[in-house]
Amino acid sequence: MEPKDAPVRQLALIERWLQSLSQIPAVDLIWLEGSLAANRATAASDIDIRFSIADDHYAQ
Repeated sequence: MEPKDAPVRQLALIERWLQSLSQIPAVDLIWLEGSLAANRATAASDIDIRFSIADDHYAQ
């Protein structure tokens, strides 16, 4: 992957989101999908991030 095509901004955002989301007790799982997860991302790629809420926090 050429540096100009690298998803630098997306990776920085994901890192910030992971830091924040991992501090929320209700968040049970966090995973990445799409081109970033498949290591095919470019600088123009979007971010496909998912997270699940723990059952005991869902009703809140």
